[in-house]
Amino acid sequence: MTLRGDPIRIVVIFEPGKRVKPVWFELNHKMHKVVDIAYYWRDKFR
Repeated sequence: MTLRGDPIRIVVIFEPGKRVKPVWFELNHKMHKVVDIAYYWRDKFR
């Protein structure tokens, strides 16, 4: 399976003061529910 060039649709929940929570994503016309998150990216803003 090649992901390059394949469109991906992602649904996330944004809440003030909390992390972004991914809910599901669609790849190759199939919906995949997010059940576990292994890593969060964190930037330092001034």
